[in-house]
Amino acid sequence: MDGKAWLRLLPLLVMLGCDGVIGSSDGQGPFAGPGGGDVGAVGADVIHRLNQTEYRNTTRDLLGTQLDPAANFPADDVSFGFDNISQVLSVSPLLFELYEQAAQELAGEVLSTGIRDSIVFCDPNLASCRSDVFRELASRAWRRPASEAEVTRLQSLFDVALKEGEGVEEGLELAIRGILLSPHFIYRPELDDDPRSAQPRMLNDYELASRLSYFLWSSMPDETLFEAAANGSLRGETELRAQVDRMLTDPKAQALVDNFAGQWLRIRSLADHVPDYASLPEWDGALRDAMGQEAKLFFGEFLRGNAGSNRSYPFLGASGGHHEYSHHQNDPGNFAANQTIDTWEVEQLSYLLQRMNEVPEGTGTLLQHSQVFFSSEIEDGNAHRHRNLPIILAGSCHGAYTTGRHIDYEPNKSVNGPPIANLFLSMMAAMGVNQSSFGDNSTGPLGQLA
Repeated sequence: MDGKAWLRLLPLLVMLGCDGVIGSSDGQGPFAGPGGGDVGAVGADVIHRLNQTEYRNTTRDLLGTQLDPAANFPADDVSFGFDNISQVLSVSPLLFELYEQAAQELAGEVLSTGIRDSIVFCDPNLASCRSDVFRELASRAWRRPASEAEVTRLQSLFDVALKEGEGVEEGLELAIRGILLSPHFIYRPELDDDPRSAQPRMLNDYELASRLSYFLWSSMPDETLFEAAANGSLRGETELRAQVDRMLTDPKAQALVDNFAGQWLRIRSLADHVPDYASLPEWDGALRDAMGQEAKLFFGEFLRGNAGSNRSYPFLGASGGHHEYSHHQNDPGNFAANQTIDTWEVEQLSYLLQRMNEVPEGTGTLLQHSQVFFSSEIEDGNAHRHRNLPIILAGSCHGAYTTGRHIDYEPNKSVNGPPIANLFLSMMAAMGVNQSSFGDNSTGPLGQLA
Protein backbone atom coordinates (compact mmCIF):
# COMPACT_ATOMS: atom_id res chain seq x y z
CA MET A 1 0.00 0.00 0.00
CA ASP A 2 1.52 3.34 -1.02
CA GLY A 3 2.05 6.40 1.18
CA LYS A 4 -1.07 8.20 -0.04
CA ALA A 5 -3.21 5.21 0.77
CA TRP A 6 -1.81 5.12 4.32
CA LEU A 7 -2.44 8.83 4.65
CA ARG A 8 -6.12 8.31 3.84
CA LEU A 9 -6.31 6.01 6.86
CA LEU A 10 -5.27 8.72 9.33
CA PRO A 11 -8.85 9.80 10.17
CA LEU A 12 -9.72 6.18 11.00
CA LEU A 13 -6.70 5.90 13.28
CA VAL A 14 -7.68 9.10 15.06
CA MET A 15 -11.23 7.81 15.47
CA LEU A 16 -9.85 4.88 17.47
CA GLY A 17 -9.32 7.34 20.30
CA CYS A 18 -12.96 8.53 20.37
CA ASP A 19 -15.45 6.35 22.15
CA GLY A 20 -18.11 8.29 24.04
CA VAL A 21 -17.82 8.80 27.78
CA ILE A 22 -16.48 6.78 30.66
CA GLY A 23 -19.10 5.51 33.10
CA SER A 24 -22.09 6.38 30.93
CA SER A 25 -25.52 6.36 32.52
CA ASP A 26 -26.58 3.26 30.58
CA GLY A 27 -23.63 1.30 31.96
CA GLN A 28 -22.37 0.49 28.46
CA GLY A 29 -19.16 2.54 28.48
CA PRO A 30 -15.81 0.83 27.95
CA PHE A 31 -15.32 0.56 31.71
CA ALA A 32 -18.75 -0.96 32.34
CA GLY A 33 -18.94 -4.22 34.22
CA PRO A 34 -17.55 -5.61 37.46
CA GLY A 35 -14.20 -3.88 36.98
CA GLY A 36 -15.67 -0.39 37.09
CA GLY A 37 -15.13 0.07 40.82
CA ASP A 38 -14.44 3.21 42.80
CA VAL A 39 -10.92 3.40 44.19
CA GLY A 40 -9.07 6.51 45.19
CA ALA A 41 -10.24 10.06 44.53
CA VAL A 42 -8.52 12.00 41.75
CA GLY A 43 -8.90 15.62 40.75
CA ALA A 44 -8.10 17.50 37.57
CA ASP A 45 -4.92 16.32 35.88
CA VAL A 46 -3.17 16.47 32.54
CA ILE A 47 -3.51 13.27 30.52
CA HIS A 48 -0.33 11.24 30.95
CA ARG A 49 1.70 10.28 27.88
CA LEU A 50 3.93 7.23 28.15
CA ASN A 51 7.49 8.44 28.43
CA GLN A 52 10.33 6.77 26.60
CA THR A 53 10.98 4.14 29.27
CA GLU A 54 7.28 3.38 29.73
CA TYR A 55 6.76 2.98 25.98
CA ARG A 56 9.75 0.65 25.73
CA ASN A 57 8.63 -1.53 28.66
CA THR A 58 4.99 -1.56 27.57
CA THR A 59 5.72 -2.76 24.04
CA ARG A 60 8.03 -5.40 25.51
CA ASP A 61 5.36 -6.73 27.89
CA LEU A 62 2.49 -6.35 25.42
CA LEU A 63 4.10 -8.00 22.40
CA GLY A 64 7.14 -9.85 23.70
CA THR A 65 9.24 -7.84 21.28
CA GLN A 66 12.99 -7.38 21.33
CA LEU A 67 12.75 -4.23 19.23
CA ASP A 68 13.35 -0.88 20.89
CA PRO A 69 11.90 1.84 18.67
CA ALA A 70 11.73 4.15 21.70
CA ALA A 71 15.51 4.46 21.49
CA ASN A 72 14.94 6.78 18.53
CA PHE A 73 12.43 9.00 20.35
CA PRO A 74 13.57 12.47 21.42
CA ALA A 75 14.47 12.78 25.10
CA ASP A 76 11.50 13.41 27.38
CA ASP A 77 11.23 16.80 29.01
CA VAL A 78 12.07 16.89 32.72
CA SER A 79 10.19 18.69 35.48
CA PHE A 80 11.18 18.71 39.15
CA GLY A 81 13.89 16.23 38.26
CA PHE A 82 11.50 13.62 36.80
CA ASP A 83 10.81 12.62 33.19
CA ASN A 84 7.27 11.29 33.78
CA ILE A 85 5.49 14.51 34.79
CA SER A 86 2.40 14.61 32.59
CA GLN A 87 2.31 18.40 32.37
CA VAL A 88 5.51 18.51 30.30
CA LEU A 89 5.14 15.30 28.25
CA SER A 90 4.02 16.83 24.98
CA VAL A 91 3.93 15.26 21.49
CA SER A 92 5.97 17.06 18.84
CA PRO A 93 5.47 16.53 15.09
CA LEU A 94 8.72 14.53 15.08
CA LEU A 95 7.53 12.27 17.89
CA PHE A 96 4.22 11.72 16.10
CA GLU A 97 6.11 10.53 13.01
CA LEU A 98 8.29 8.26 15.13
CA TYR A 99 5.19 6.75 16.77
CA GLU A 100 3.91 5.83 13.29
CA GLN A 101 7.28 4.38 12.34
CA ALA A 102 7.45 2.42 15.61
CA ALA A 103 3.94 1.02 15.13
CA GLN A 104 4.86 -0.14 11.62
CA GLU A 105 8.05 -1.84 12.82
CA LEU A 106 6.35 -3.53 15.76
CA ALA A 107 3.34 -4.72 13.76
CA GLY A 108 5.67 -6.10 11.10
CA GLU A 109 7.67 -8.01 13.70
CA VAL A 110 4.51 -9.45 15.29
CA LEU A 111 3.36 -10.93 11.99
CA SER A 112 6.72 -12.20 10.75
CA THR A 113 8.30 -13.83 13.82
CA GLY A 114 7.48 -16.38 16.50
CA ILE A 115 5.55 -13.70 18.36
CA ARG A 116 2.69 -14.11 15.90
CA ASP A 117 1.04 -17.18 17.48
CA SER A 118 0.68 -15.45 20.84
CA ILE A 119 -1.07 -12.47 19.22
CA VAL A 120 -2.94 -14.02 16.28
CA PHE A 121 -4.15 -17.15 18.07
CA CYS A 122 -6.77 -18.35 15.55
CA ASP A 123 -7.54 -18.30 11.80
CA PRO A 124 -7.57 -14.60 10.76
CA ASN A 125 -9.53 -15.46 7.61
CA LEU A 126 -12.56 -15.73 9.89
CA ALA A 127 -14.23 -12.49 10.95
CA SER A 128 -15.02 -13.93 14.39
CA CYS A 129 -11.35 -14.74 14.91
CA ARG A 130 -10.26 -11.26 13.91
CA SER A 131 -12.71 -9.76 16.39
CA ASP A 132 -11.30 -11.92 19.17
CA VAL A 133 -7.73 -11.03 18.24
CA PHE A 134 -8.43 -7.30 18.04
CA ARG A 135 -10.45 -7.34 21.28
CA GLU A 136 -7.75 -9.18 23.21
CA LEU A 137 -4.84 -7.10 21.95
CA ALA A 138 -6.62 -3.76 22.21
CA SER A 139 -7.83 -4.50 25.76
CA ARG A 140 -4.30 -5.27 26.91
CA ALA A 141 -2.73 -2.41 24.96
CA TRP A 142 -5.26 0.13 26.22
CA ARG A 143 -5.16 -1.27 29.76
CA ARG A 144 -8.95 -1.74 29.98
CA PRO A 145 -11.67 -3.65 28.10
CA ALA A 146 -12.07 -2.55 24.49
CA SER A 147 -15.68 -1.73 23.65
CA GLU A 148 -17.51 -3.47 20.82
CA ALA A 149 -17.60 -0.17 18.93
CA GLU A 150 -13.80 0.00 19.11
CA VAL A 151 -13.44 -3.59 17.92
CA THR A 152 -15.75 -2.78 15.00
CA ARG A 153 -13.56 0.16 14.01
CA LEU A 154 -10.49 -2.07 14.09
CA GLN A 155 -12.35 -4.44 11.75
CA SER A 156 -12.96 -1.40 9.54
CA LEU A 157 -9.22 -0.79 9.35
CA PHE A 158 -8.74 -4.39 8.30
CA ASP A 159 -11.44 -3.96 5.62
CA VAL A 160 -9.76 -0.83 4.27
CA ALA A 161 -6.62 -2.81 3.50
CA LEU A 162 -8.69 -5.37 1.56
CA LYS A 163 -10.42 -2.61 -0.38
CA GLU A 164 -7.00 -1.28 -1.34
CA GLY A 165 -6.19 -4.64 -2.88
CA GLU A 166 -4.10 -5.94 -0.02
CA GLY A 167 -4.40 -9.30 1.72
CA VAL A 168 -5.18 -10.59 5.19
CA GLU A 169 -1.65 -10.02 6.49
CA GLU A 170 -1.69 -6.36 5.45
CA GLY A 171 -5.12 -5.97 7.04
CA LEU A 172 -3.87 -7.43 10.32
CA GLU A 173 -0.84 -5.19 10.22
CA LEU A 174 -2.97 -2.11 9.70
CA ALA A 175 -5.27 -2.99 12.61
CA ILE A 176 -2.31 -3.65 14.93
CA ARG A 177 -0.79 -0.35 13.90
CA GLY A 178 -4.11 1.29 14.70
CA ILE A 179 -4.04 -0.17 18.20
CA LEU A 180 -0.48 1.08 18.79
CA LEU A 181 -1.25 4.53 17.39
CA SER A 182 -4.42 4.99 19.41
CA PRO A 183 -4.32 7.69 22.09
CA HIS A 184 -5.50 4.98 24.46
CA PHE A 185 -2.12 3.29 24.00
CA ILE A 186 0.18 6.30 23.77
CA TYR A 187 -1.54 7.97 26.72
CA ARG A 188 -2.94 6.72 30.03
CA PRO A 189 -6.37 8.40 30.03
CA GLU A 190 -8.35 8.81 33.24
CA LEU A 191 -11.49 10.25 31.70
CA ASP A 192 -14.27 11.91 33.67
CA ASP A 193 -17.91 11.79 32.57
CA ASP A 194 -18.16 15.39 33.82
CA PRO A 195 -14.85 17.00 32.82
CA ARG A 196 -16.09 20.48 33.78
CA SER A 197 -16.62 19.47 37.39
CA ALA A 198 -14.04 20.62 39.92
CA GLN A 199 -14.94 17.76 42.28
CA PRO A 200 -12.52 14.84 42.61
CA ARG A 201 -13.82 11.51 41.36
CA MET A 202 -12.98 7.94 42.20
CA LEU A 203 -10.53 5.90 40.13
CA ASN A 204 -11.98 2.76 38.65
CA ASP A 205 -10.10 -0.52 39.00
CA TYR A 206 -8.41 -0.42 35.59
CA GLU A 207 -7.11 3.09 36.17
CA LEU A 208 -5.82 2.04 39.58
CA ALA A 209 -4.15 -1.03 38.06
CA SER A 210 -2.35 1.21 35.56
CA ARG A 211 -1.24 3.62 38.27
CA LEU A 212 0.18 0.72 40.25
CA SER A 213 1.99 -0.90 37.36
CA TYR A 214 3.45 2.27 35.89
CA PHE A 215 4.72 3.39 39.29
CA LEU A 216 6.21 0.07 40.36
CA TRP A 217 7.16 -1.38 36.95
CA SER A 218 7.14 1.56 34.51
CA SER A 219 5.00 -0.73 32.37
CA MET A 220 1.52 -2.07 31.78
CA PRO A 221 -0.40 -4.31 34.21
CA ASP A 222 0.18 -8.05 33.94
CA GLU A 223 -2.52 -10.70 33.65
CA THR A 224 -2.88 -11.09 37.43
CA LEU A 225 -3.43 -7.37 37.91
CA PHE A 226 -5.89 -7.24 35.01
CA GLU A 227 -7.87 -10.07 36.62
CA ALA A 228 -8.00 -8.25 39.94
CA ALA A 229 -9.27 -5.14 38.17
CA ALA A 230 -11.87 -7.14 36.22
CA ASN A 231 -13.36 -8.91 39.24
CA GLY A 232 -13.44 -5.80 41.43
CA SER A 233 -11.15 -7.17 44.13
CA LEU A 234 -8.52 -4.47 43.60
CA ARG A 235 -10.74 -2.05 45.48
CA GLY A 236 -10.18 -3.94 48.74
CA GLU A 237 -7.26 -2.91 50.93
CA THR A 238 -6.21 -6.52 51.52
CA GLU A 239 -6.03 -7.29 47.80
CA LEU A 240 -4.35 -3.97 47.05
CA ARG A 241 -1.62 -4.65 49.58
CA ALA A 242 -1.21 -8.21 48.29
CA GLN A 243 -0.80 -6.96 44.73
CA VAL A 244 1.82 -4.41 45.75
CA ASP A 245 3.77 -7.04 47.70
CA ARG A 246 3.60 -9.40 44.73
CA MET A 247 4.68 -6.75 42.26
CA LEU A 248 7.65 -5.66 44.36
CA THR A 249 9.02 -9.21 44.25
CA ASP A 250 8.82 -9.27 40.45
CA PRO A 251 12.08 -8.51 38.58
CA LYS A 252 10.22 -5.72 36.78
CA ALA A 253 10.21 -3.80 40.08
CA GLN A 254 13.84 -2.93 39.31
CA ALA A 255 12.25 -0.15 37.26
CA LEU A 256 11.26 1.55 40.52
CA VAL A 257 14.91 1.60 41.51
CA ASP A 258 16.26 2.64 38.12
CA ASN A 259 13.61 5.22 37.25
CA PHE A 260 12.10 6.57 40.46
CA ALA A 261 15.13 6.32 42.74
CA GLY A 262 17.46 7.07 39.83
CA GLN A 263 15.80 10.45 39.43
CA TRP A 264 14.71 11.15 43.01
CA LEU A 265 18.24 10.52 44.35
CA ARG A 266 19.82 12.13 41.25
CA ILE A 267 21.74 8.93 40.53
CA ARG A 268 21.32 9.54 36.81
CA SER A 269 23.06 12.89 37.20
CA LEU A 270 26.31 11.13 38.06
CA ALA A 271 26.82 10.45 34.36
CA ASP A 272 27.15 14.19 33.70
CA HIS A 273 28.90 15.16 36.92
CA VAL A 274 32.28 16.84 36.60
CA PRO A 275 34.14 16.70 39.94
CA ASP A 276 36.99 18.83 41.22
CA TYR A 277 39.82 16.60 40.05
CA ALA A 278 42.31 18.50 42.23
CA SER A 279 40.39 17.40 45.32
CA LEU A 280 39.35 14.02 43.95
CA PRO A 281 42.22 12.78 41.75
CA GLU A 282 41.00 9.18 42.13
CA TRP A 283 37.68 9.95 40.42
CA ASP A 284 37.12 7.89 37.29
CA GLY A 285 34.36 6.10 35.43
CA ALA A 286 34.59 3.00 37.60
CA LEU A 287 34.15 5.03 40.79
CA ARG A 288 31.24 6.94 39.27
CA ASP A 289 29.51 3.70 38.28
CA ALA A 290 30.18 2.17 41.70
CA MET A 291 28.63 5.18 43.43
CA GLY A 292 25.50 4.88 41.33
CA GLN A 293 25.27 1.12 41.85
CA GLU A 294 25.74 1.50 45.59
CA ALA A 295 22.89 3.99 45.83
CA LYS A 296 20.61 1.73 43.77
CA LEU A 297 21.46 -1.31 45.87
CA PHE A 298 20.75 0.63 49.05
CA PHE A 299 17.36 1.78 47.78
CA GLY A 300 16.57 -1.71 46.50
CA GLU A 301 17.38 -3.21 49.89
CA PHE A 302 15.28 -0.56 51.62
CA LEU A 303 12.46 -1.38 49.22
CA ARG A 304 12.59 -5.16 49.37
CA GLY A 305 14.58 -5.86 52.51
CA ASN A 306 12.88 -7.99 55.11
CA ALA A 307 14.51 -9.41 58.21
CA GLY A 308 12.19 -12.38 57.82
CA SER A 309 13.58 -13.21 54.40
CA ASN A 310 15.03 -16.66 53.88
CA ARG A 311 18.35 -15.46 52.54
CA SER A 312 21.18 -17.94 52.84
CA TYR A 313 24.79 -17.18 53.81
CA PRO A 314 26.84 -19.98 52.21
CA PHE A 315 30.02 -17.90 52.45
CA LEU A 316 29.64 -18.14 56.25
CA GLY A 317 28.99 -21.85 56.20
CA ALA A 318 25.27 -21.25 56.82
CA SER A 319 23.73 -22.76 53.69
CA GLY A 320 20.19 -22.87 55.07
CA GLY A 321 17.74 -19.99 55.11
CA HIS A 322 18.10 -17.29 57.76
CA HIS A 323 14.36 -17.32 58.38
CA GLU A 324 14.44 -21.04 59.03
CA TYR A 325 17.34 -20.63 61.45
CA SER A 326 15.45 -17.90 63.32
CA HIS A 327 12.68 -20.40 64.13
CA HIS A 328 15.35 -22.24 66.06
CA GLN A 329 13.12 -24.65 68.05
CA ASN A 330 15.97 -24.75 70.59
CA ASP A 331 18.12 -26.65 68.13
CA PRO A 332 21.86 -26.07 68.85
CA GLY A 333 22.65 -26.09 65.12
CA ASN A 334 20.13 -23.35 64.43
CA PHE A 335 21.46 -21.33 67.36
CA ALA A 336 25.02 -21.64 66.04
CA ALA A 337 24.02 -20.64 62.48
CA ASN A 338 22.07 -17.64 63.77
CA GLN A 339 25.00 -16.57 65.92
CA THR A 340 27.34 -16.80 62.94
CA ILE A 341 25.06 -14.66 60.77
CA ASP A 342 24.40 -12.11 63.52
CA THR A 343 28.10 -11.80 64.26
CA TRP A 344 28.89 -11.18 60.59
CA GLU A 345 26.18 -8.51 60.30
CA VAL A 346 27.41 -6.67 63.41
CA GLU A 347 30.96 -6.82 62.02
CA GLN A 348 29.71 -5.14 58.84
CA LEU A 349 28.05 -2.46 60.96
CA SER A 350 31.25 -1.97 62.92
CA TYR A 351 33.24 -1.54 59.72
CA LEU A 352 30.76 1.05 58.45
CA LEU A 353 30.82 3.04 61.69
CA GLN A 354 34.63 3.00 61.83
CA ARG A 355 34.87 4.31 58.29
CA MET A 356 32.29 7.01 58.99
CA ASN A 357 34.25 8.06 62.10
CA GLU A 358 37.39 8.45 59.98
CA VAL A 359 35.77 10.94 57.62
CA PRO A 360 36.25 14.54 58.86
CA GLU A 361 33.22 16.77 58.53
CA GLY A 362 33.15 20.31 59.88
CA THR A 363 34.23 20.34 63.53
CA GLY A 364 33.73 16.58 63.94
CA THR A 365 33.37 13.44 61.88
CA LEU A 366 30.73 12.08 59.55
CA LEU A 367 29.60 9.65 62.26
CA GLN A 368 29.24 12.40 64.86
CA HIS A 369 27.00 14.32 62.49
CA SER A 370 24.90 11.29 61.56
CA GLN A 371 22.58 8.78 63.17
CA VAL A 372 22.67 5.13 62.18
CA PHE A 373 19.83 2.82 63.20
CA PHE A 374 20.48 -0.94 63.47
CA SER A 375 17.99 -3.37 64.95
CA SER A 376 16.41 -6.78 64.99
CA GLU A 377 12.72 -6.78 64.24
CA ILE A 378 11.91 -9.62 66.62
CA GLU A 379 12.92 -10.67 70.14
CA ASP A 380 12.16 -14.39 69.88
CA GLY A 381 11.96 -16.17 66.52
CA ASN A 382 9.96 -19.07 67.89
CA ALA A 383 7.35 -16.90 69.61
CA HIS A 384 7.34 -14.13 66.98
CA ARG A 385 7.49 -11.65 69.87
CA HIS A 386 8.03 -8.09 68.64
CA ARG A 387 8.96 -6.38 71.92
CA ASN A 388 12.07 -5.59 73.94
CA LEU A 389 13.97 -5.27 70.66
CA PRO A 390 17.77 -4.94 70.66
CA ILE A 391 18.58 -1.63 68.96
CA ILE A 392 21.82 0.19 68.22
CA LEU A 393 21.62 3.93 67.57
CA ALA A 394 25.09 5.08 66.53
CA GLY A 395 26.29 8.63 66.01
CA SER A 396 25.32 11.68 68.01
CA CYS A 397 23.57 13.65 65.21
CA HIS A 398 25.33 16.95 65.99
CA GLY A 399 25.21 16.31 69.74
CA ALA A 400 21.51 15.41 69.93
CA TYR A 401 22.35 12.15 71.73
CA THR A 402 24.66 11.16 74.55
CA THR A 403 26.46 8.10 73.24
CA GLY A 404 28.20 5.15 74.90
CA ARG A 405 25.19 4.04 76.96
CA HIS A 406 22.76 1.15 77.23
CA ILE A 407 19.16 2.12 77.99
CA ASP A 408 16.52 -0.42 78.96
CA TYR A 409 13.08 0.93 78.08
CA GLU A 410 11.31 -2.20 79.31
CA PRO A 411 12.73 -2.91 82.78
CA ASN A 412 9.44 -4.49 83.84
CA LYS A 413 9.09 -7.33 81.33
CA SER A 414 5.43 -7.79 82.21
CA VAL A 415 4.62 -4.33 80.83
CA ASN A 416 5.19 -3.35 77.22
CA GLY A 417 7.74 -0.64 76.69
CA PRO A 418 7.24 2.37 74.38
CA PRO A 419 6.60 1.65 70.68
CA ILE A 420 9.54 1.86 68.32
CA ALA A 421 7.67 4.62 66.48
CA ASN A 422 8.59 6.89 69.39
CA LEU A 423 12.27 6.40 68.57
CA PHE A 424 11.61 7.36 64.97
CA LEU A 425 9.93 10.56 66.19
CA SER A 426 13.07 11.37 68.20
CA MET A 427 15.32 10.65 65.24
CA MET A 428 13.27 12.97 63.02
CA ALA A 429 13.34 15.69 65.68
CA ALA A 430 17.15 15.41 65.84
CA MET A 431 17.17 16.26 62.11
CA GLY A 432 14.84 19.23 62.60
CA VAL A 433 11.71 17.43 61.44
CA ASN A 434 9.18 17.86 64.21
CA GLN A 435 6.20 15.53 63.91
CA SER A 436 3.47 14.95 66.47
CA SER A 437 3.02 11.31 65.49
CA PHE A 438 4.54 8.53 63.41
CA GLY A 439 2.80 5.40 62.20
CA ASP A 440 -0.34 4.29 63.97
CA ASN A 441 0.90 3.74 67.52
CA SER A 442 3.37 6.46 68.50
CA THR A 443 2.81 8.22 71.85
CA GLY A 444 5.49 10.89 71.65
CA PRO A 445 9.28 11.25 71.28
CA LEU A 446 11.44 8.80 73.21
CA GLY A 447 13.04 10.20 76.35
CA GLN A 448 16.53 9.68 77.87
CA LEU A 449 18.42 10.07 74.59
CA ALA A 450 19.91 13.53 75.12
